Amino acid sequence: MKFTPLILASLASLAIAAGPALNCEETSTNTPEQSEGSTEGVIEEDCSNKEENAYVNCKKILGNSHTKCLDESDAVFTECKAAKPNFPAIEAHCDRPGKDKDACIFAARRCTAQLNKDADMWQFLQCIDRMQVCADQGAKLQLDQCLDKAKDCQAREFFTLGELTKLDQCAKKNL
Repeated sequence: MKFTPLILASLASLAIAAGPALNCEETSTNTPEQSEGSTEGVIEEDCSNKEENAYVNCKKILGNSHTKCLDESDAVFTECKAAKPNFPAIEAHCDRPGKDKDACIFAARRCTAQLNKDADMWQFLQCIDRMQVCADQGAKLQLDQCLDKAKDCQAREFFTLGELTKLDQCAKKNL
C-alpha cells in the first residue's frame, strides 16, 4: 500500500489538532461591562487561593462556558486532574540540552491518549521516551512492534529517563 505513509501522516496531524489538552487553562467570559466594575454574572470565588499546586490548572474544564472553582471531591475536577499530566515535569523532561523539544511534546500528547488515567509520572515519562525513539517506525508499519520492544527494554534494563540513544539501540535491534 503506497498510501500508508500519507494516511499515517494524516492521522498524526489529526492527533495533534484534536489531541487531549495538557493544560486546563482558565479563561474569562466576562463582558466588558462586567470587567469594568459591575459584579453581575462575575464569579466571586477566588480560585487561586485554594490548594494552588493541584488546583489552579483545572479551574477551566473544557466544554464549560465559564470558569468556576471546583472542590477536589467534585467529579469534574477529579476527571480534569487525572487527564492532565504534570506539565512542569514534562517541560523539564523535554527541555533538556540536545533533545528535540517539539518531538518530545508531540510524544507527550500521544502518551496522554494512550496511558491509563491512573498512570504515574514515571510511566508517563517512560512512554514519552518510547514514543520519541519509535516515531520513525510509523511509516514502516513497525511502530507497535518498536513500542513493545522499547517497553520490554525499559523493563529488562534500567535506562535513565531521556537516555534515548541506548533505548533506541535496544528497541530497534532486529526490527
